[in-house]
Amino acid sequence: MHSITLRQLEIFCRTAEYSNLSIAAEKLHLTQSAASMALAQFEKYAGGAVFTRLGRGLRLNDRGRRLLPAAGAALEAYDRFLAACSDGGPLRGQVRIGASTTIANYCLPALLGQFAGKNPQVELILRVGNTEEMAGALRAGEIDFAVVEGEVSGQDLEATNWKRDELAVIVPRAHRLAGRHSVHLSELTRERWILREHGSGTLSTLQGVLAADGLRLEQVREIGHTEAIKRAVEAGMGIACLSVLAVQKEAKAGSLAMLKIAPSLRRWFSMLEPRGRYQSRQAKALLTWLKRHPNRKTVNA
Repeated sequence: MHSITLRQLEIFCRTAEYSNLSIAAEKLHLTQSAASMALAQFEKYAGGAVFTRLGRGLRLNDRGRRLLPAAGAALEAYDRFLAACSDGGPLRGQVRIGASTTIANYCLPALLGQFAGKNPQVELILRVGNTEEMAGALRAGEIDFAVVEGEVSGQDLEATNWKRDELAVIVPRAHRLAGRHSVHLSELTRERWILREHGSGTLSTLQGVLAADGLRLEQVREIGHTEAIKRAVEAGMGIACLSVLAVQKEAKAGSLAMLKIAPSLRRWFSMLEPRGRYQSRQAKALLTWLKRHPNRKTVNA
């Protein structure tokens, strides 16, 4: 009697993750023909096709979407079995993390360094972009999970609050408002603003607060890099809104001033995970580590 093998389950899950059999085969160190044969056998034993062929890509059909959660759970159970056999031996393998720019620069370095020190056989790969880009990479199976600044919608992704963050409006140290005790956002609508690009969590948070008060900024220039924004503000090109984590060093040195804004600009950094997708033992271990240590010492640029 024939049965579905673990290798066939892996091929199915990885092909679903990447929507491409060739990439799945490469990730599993298989030839294209071996992966194709394994997927064909899986479909035979699973009772029918699990993908719709679209050109060179593959998309899960109804049967595939129904089977994927159970297939992922089976692989996770096998991982747990191997861990039990090895008495919880050392973690091995690769973890691909996505992170929003602020988080990648000012929160994750110390945490990832501490995790790597405890797990030297785990290879950590960090991909950086804005929230929208990281959500897209997660959906495409290019990363295992993400830590993002903005809100993400969609039932295919699960977001968990991780770390509280506060945004600051920064101005040149000689700005007329630099010494004010408190400044309302309505007083700043006519200023020249330098903001992050569309898709960033920082921009979406500011836009949400402005919209709630019926406010609109009149002069906006977009720059997609936090350090470039800070240098532009120091040069007197405008004012900006960035995480307090990103501007602490400059504020302490006196090259920039942080305004105390009303209403306050606060948000959550979130852990973003794919629903129903298989996660390796090392990826789950890193997720658990980060969730337990959100407030460890961070790194200032």
